[in-house]
Amino acid sequence: MTTDPLDGGSPSQMAWETFRASFAVARIHLWTIRELGDGARHYLADLEERWYAGFLNAEALAEGDPEYDRAIPVQDPNNRGVTFFARSEGEELYAQLFPHGHSEADPMQAALGLITVGVLSALESYSKARGVDVRGALSASIRQWLSSHDADDLPAGCANSLVDCEQTRHVYVHNRGIVDQNYIDRVADCRFQLGERRRLDTSVAESFAETVWKVGLLVRAVG
Repeated sequence: MTTDPLDGGSPSQMAWETFRASFAVARIHLWTIRELGDGARHYLADLEERWYAGFLNAEALAEGDPEYDRAIPVQDPNNRGVTFFARSEGEELYAQLFPHGHSEADPMQAALGLITVGVLSALESYSKARGVDVRGALSASIRQWLSSHDADDLPAGCANSLVDCEQTRHVYVHNRGIVDQNYIDRVADCRFQLGERRRLDTSVAESFAETVWKVGLLVRAVG
């Protein structure tokens, strides 16, 4: 019988297994997008358009029939049928899938931004479980924590990548992916202008994921 690694382990081991699971959720989504290539971009754009059309169609149906309950009809892929979602359920699900709504010009960018949020959130939760004070900038907090435990500092390239990952998460969570002054001030060799979109591709998202994994291993190595 297989033993759940979260059963009976030490707190540090349980924190590590939780990190691995949370990291895997984001990494498998990134790998799927990479494997699908342009198909993923087309699918994500089509999915958002089908949902948006569903809201418009629900309103049109309600105008024609005052008794209509405003359920949202979402077209299945390749016109195979329609799935109706209760209004409250549909609104909640749409907000979960597309937190920036229909104004997001490229759902692929939003998806890669959310993957960046996911991998960094996994590291943040793990670091907090290990005793890192995560109330400030995560990269600086981890480096300070490593220093306080006489552990090796992050390699320069790794540290710079982690700052970029952290600031990219910030602009995707708070500024719809648009570069702000904090990003410009904190990211080394910043190549973006104020007000420009911090564009992502799978190679950038993968580099962020690799950085997060390396930093997680360094945090884990501290006794």
